[in-house]
Amino acid sequence: MSEPSPDPYREAPPPPPIVFESTPAERARTRARVGVFFGLLPIVAYGGCRGLLDDRVHASMPSDDLAWFFAIVWLISVPLCLVGIGFGIHAWVCANRERKPLPLSAVLSILLGLISPIATFLHGLSNAHFAHGRRLLRRGALRLPEVAPSTEEAPIPRAAAEGWLENARTEVASVAAFTHLANELLAIGAPARLIQGALRAAQEEVEHAELCFAIAGRPYAAGLFPEATWAPDGPATPESIASECIVAACILERASAIVAERLSSRSDVPKAILEVLSRIAVEEASHADHGWEIIEHLRASGDARALDRAMKGAIEGIDTSERAFAGYDGLEMYGLPSRAMWAEAVLGAARDARARLGFDRRQSAAIPDQLVGS
Repeated sequence: MSEPSPDPYREAPPPPPIVFESTPAERARTRARVGVFFGLLPIVAYGGCRGLLDDRVHASMPSDDLAWFFAIVWLISVPLCLVGIGFGIHAWVCANRERKPLPLSAVLSILLGLISPIATFLHGLSNAHFAHGRRLLRRGALRLPEVAPSTEEAPIPRAAAEGWLENARTEVASVAAFTHLANELLAIGAPARLIQGALRAAQEEVEHAELCFAIAGRPYAAGLFPEATWAPDGPATPESIASECIVAACILERASAIVAERLSSRSDVPKAILEVLSRIAVEEASHADHGWEIIEHLRASGDARALDRAMKGAIEGIDTSERAFAGYDGLEMYGLPSRAMWAEAVLGAARDARARLGFDRRQSAAIPDQLVGS
């Protein structure tokens, strides 16, 4: 009896699965690619937050909230950068062990992990400092104009010339700030004398800028300044105007006047610079007085308690850390204040403002120890 023939429709056994085993170097290279992403996180977080501030994509979120959001994201990204650096080093070691070429992802994860947190931190730090006088703050940052390049040699040392060029930039920014102030006063129906005072101050700031450029050996050299046309960060209200005036005029303009007056009394400052300092001292003091006139009008015609709360918060929000006081140590003989002189003037003006408004008379912030004796 013959054996039955095999069933032609019977399925053959499946072939054994093909397993691709990766080497340690390949797995490390994959992790290094993740490390590159970690290294980019601080840049992406910072760039995204700056974009929100500059383009007002999320207008409902205040600038302070955006700053805190970036700080939180940045703090989270820093340990991830350290992890990415570890991935890159491990990929490097594995590649050397297996005698394979060094993967680009390992190099990038190490470099980005080291550079991006430091670079974004320093860039953010550079956006927070005092301007000497009324500031133009737009979209969460201090705005200053560009300066046209020049090959002319300054009549004073280079460091002093750069300091006076920086002063010129702040004076030009003050022109825009006073012009916007005049518009805001118009918006709330302020008296004509206050509007005229803002426009007169803007004209004086133009002349201050010309004088500062001249000391640096330059004609008026302010370059592009598109931020001058940017709208304020919020609508003009009595509280917002009072908060800006108490800091920009009553404290910073007053501090500028105090510093200019002190420097103009020095016997080692060149005569041409003394004349400029004397004029700036008088006119900056008048700008501070104009700020007080605005505040007195607002308090007399509105909710004084709400205004006082807003101004008290603005004063307490002044940054008194060492980095906030941008001075020029060793250049007082060229009419530029040291950090200690500027710090003393700002904090003294803040104390006077608190006393004049009837707030507690304690100094809200002491001069940082690092500034004493600078």
